[in-house]
Amino acid sequence: MSDSRLTRLGLRPSNYGDSWGFAVSASELVDPVGVVIALHGGLDRAASFARVARRLSTYSFYAPDRRGYGGSRELGPGTVSEHVDDVFRLLEEIAPTVPVVLFGHSFGGLIALASAARGVVVDQVIAYEPPLPWFTTIEGTVRSVSDDPAREAELFFRRMIGDAIWERLAPDARHERLNDGPALQADLRELQKPIGFDVTSIKVPITMSYGDGPHQAYYADCVRGLRATGLLVSEVSLERATHGAHLAQPDVVARLITSTVEP
Repeated sequence: MSDSRLTRLGLRPSNYGDSWGFAVSASELVDPVGVVIALHGGLDRAASFARVARRLSTYSFYAPDRRGYGGSRELGPGTVSEHVDDVFRLLEEIAPTVPVVLFGHSFGGLIALASAARGVVVDQVIAYEPPLPWFTTIEGTVRSVSDDPAREAELFFRRMIGDAIWERLAPDARHERLNDGPALQADLRELQKPIGFDVTSIKVPITMSYGDGPHQAYYADCVRGLRATGLLVSEVSLERATHGAHLAQPDVVARLITSTVEP
């Protein structure tokens, strides 16, 4: 996606992350009431949070292309641990002096939780519909991964977004998604490994949120699984919210974010 497109949507390319090839888009204020760092899910990128950022007009908003995706593609696919490293480095560069919300969508929510387990210094972590196969007995997240990254990307897009939208994509947009295939493969394979962090070490407030779509029972069971470890978790179920709520219901996501840090 071009810089001009990002600008019109409210997020602009920033210099944060340049030192290690990490592409970060931002909407910065001189005197914000808080900071939001948003982590995207599989086969996504920073630009998808632009609608949410526009609705958080009193917050500085930062959204990276995770390693292996979009502007951070040259870093290559990453493990959960490497994604957490990037979160820590980004926070160190931003050096916020106001409350910070770490928001993660889907696989980004898993990274947000892993960051909390490692001791990230933020005021709130919100994970929206993260895949947590280690904390539920309901199937639906772990599956076989194609050895062909382009095929995996197309199948994933068709499954999550829809065949009709895939068919309408311009050739360059479709090519971009296919090029993100290796990063998507890495994300999906992380879900097949043993969990790489200890949730019982989390000290920061955690909010688990999910919509009322077809996988609502899965995410609710993930919350129960987390609580079974002794972790204190706030739970927010959003009515008429899809998995892609940051795109389809940005007002709802913006309210979710502000409700966790504002009285």
